[in-house]
Amino acid sequence: MRCMVCTVAGFGLLASLGPLAAQSPPNRVGAPLAQKSVAPGAAALPAARTKAGAVPALKPLTEQDFVRIMTEPENALTKQYGALVEAEGAKLDFSADGIAEIARIAALVNERMENIGARRLHTVMTTLLEDVLFDLPDRGTSAIAVDAVVVRDRLKAIVEDDDLRKYIL
Repeated sequence: MRCMVCTVAGFGLLASLGPLAAQSPPNRVGAPLAQKSVAPGAAALPAARTKAGAVPALKPLTEQDFVRIMTEPENALTKQYGALVEAEGAKLDFSADGIAEIARIAALVNERMENIGARRLHTVMTTLLEDVLFDLPDRGTSAIAVDAVVVRDRLKAIVEDDDLRKYIL
């Protein structure tokens, strides 16, 4: 008698054990997989399973939190975009007020729409720098300054328009 699961799946490990594989109790090593009824992934990460009531409610990120996220980590978004632009020979400079304005807009959009936390920074930065990155190969090596005025000008229409904000940010 051969292990049907092993044969069907193409594994010959337990099938080579012959009749012993099919007769092994479920708790022993080498027990046939057909005897266990476990949902896919349920046994893989038992620590990841939680009850719905055990998930703590998180406070929304503040503007100061967003500023820290954009400046403190070694791989912060501002540094990643800076490295991306440097690969084309230009330089991207974020001023302190530009970072603060990006943080303000991310917090505002999170407040008005679904709060997706720090992931909002990625959507805001992508929208903010879309034209800059598109024109980068033709722009040359000139420095690109991102301050509060630039951020407000580029994101004003999207932030104020609820319909556009729903799809873009």
